[in-house]
Amino acid sequence: MLGDGAAERREGREGRGGKLRGEPWLTFVHRLAAHHRIPNVADLCRTLSVRQVRRWLAFYRLEPFGNEWRRTGRATALVCRALNAKVSEEFEDMFLPTYDPSRPTQTPEEMARELAKLKHLAKPRPRKDAK
Repeated sequence: MLGDGAAERREGREGRGGKLRGEPWLTFVHRLAAHHRIPNVADLCRTLSVRQVRRWLAFYRLEPFGNEWRRTGRATALVCRALNAKVSEEFEDMFLPTYDPSRPTQTPEEMARELAKLKHLAKPRPRKDAK
């Protein structure tokens, strides 16, 4: 069980920049408690096993709670497509809190070339640090 007393010991420190940010699983358990409207996270920790938390986390990665993120991404993609904008297959995923932007999709040079195609924008100025 998660309720090994650690959550109770942390209770006094969490609000003052304690362990909450440094422990992603604890942040997730708080999110799970908020989703289920459970005000006492320590009680939730006592009732959940590690396996159950892992399964909830796997579900959250597929469908974030409330699915507001996915709906926002889908609505934005629909508007973009209605305006004939080209959007990638992963466009909706970009709105999810689990999206990993560490993989760059365009280099700065590619971005500048695409922006140059837009006639109503001024030509991009060269950066000062570029030689």
